[in-house]
Amino acid sequence: MRRVATPRSANPAPDRGRQIRRQWKLLRALEAARRGLTGSELPKAVGERCSARTLYRDLEHLQAAGFPLVSENGRWRALGAGEGAWT
Repeated sequence: MRRVATPRSANPAPDRGRQIRRQWKLLRALEAARRGLTGSELPKAVGERCSARTLYRDLEHLQAAGFPLVSENGRWRALGAGEGAWT
């Protein structure tokens, strides 16, 4: 059986790793920001070059996965203890 080489772009693993790192940084930044972060503050807080849309998509994925994140008055934040956060 002959193996067929796949182009690098066909392998989603490097992109998935980048997404996971970005989401981890996003969670940590939201936990550290007492008042939350605005959409324009998110890219700086994460420290990676990406669009605001990418970060909003990451926030939606994290919420769907069960992370206690809310958007209030244009600021994203992680819920604290007693607000519905995990204990």
